[in-house]
Amino acid sequence: MTLVVGLVNQTGVLLCADTLVASDVIVLYESKILPVIFSDGRALVGYSGGATFGKAAIERISTSLNRHNGSPRSLDDITQNIRKVWLACFRESHKDKSLSADQIMAAIWSKKEQAVRLYCSSNEALAENVNSECIGCGDLVGRFVMGSGAGGETIPERRAFERAVRAVGLTKSFMPSSIGGRLIAVNLSGQGLVHIHGWQDVHHVESYASDLDGAGRELSDLFFSALTDARELDDVLTSYSAKLRYLQEFWQSDATRNSLPDSIPPEAEGIWRAFNEADQ
Repeated sequence: MTLVVGLVNQTGVLLCADTLVASDVIVLYESKILPVIFSDGRALVGYSGGATFGKAAIERISTSLNRHNGSPRSLDDITQNIRKVWLACFRESHKDKSLSADQIMAAIWSKKEQAVRLYCSSNEALAENVNSECIGCGDLVGRFVMGSGAGGETIPERRAFERAVRAVGLTKSFMPSSIGGRLIAVNLSGQGLVHIHGWQDVHHVESYASDLDGAGRELSDLFFSALTDARELDDVLTSYSAKLRYLQEFWQSDATRNSLPDSIPPEAEGIWRAFNEADQ
């Protein structure tokens, strides 16, 4: 199933996804964002839908990109290579014309241009997005949570990270049987460097996003029940403000956030190894 969110930001492109991989007979937790390293570029590719198809398609993309041994390619040339492989993979396995759950999202970096872009599939098509994108069964909820204009070249990476984790985390709480496990959040920069956000940091943002969402829903319920009484409405707003201040104090002083060293999520170690070996 899955939800993968991608946001363009000031430093590059950030991808965030859940780690639940389930079938009729087994449940696993692994990264749905995979590293693709080749001679003249790098990519992070996330998949939604069936894990077997998604991983096989990404493996074929990686194999094709690594056949190149000529001069460094532009982003357009690299993307065209990926587009052809994806089209072939999709047509081989999908005869139905309805929108499939099997899709990919990619942050693609060109060594020649020293630039990274966000691309997303829609069945046979693969197109660039300069803002934000979602794929997977929770894409509509994720888009709603993020809102319009969530990404873009003027958005700081930290803000993109928080928006992505909030979107995937809240969607996970709405759809726990389809989206689950630890979240992976990783940014590919315009210099081809990868930044994997620590799992404590991810969990911290996710948990407080849930608390804030709950407070907002409580305010909405009380607001509509208090429309006929101005004093009661004032009490509701005062209570809501106090709750926000309370959450803000804990957000800034949370012991887990301030005292524990952060670490890469175990599910993302494959991404770290691939990029680390490429940098050697």
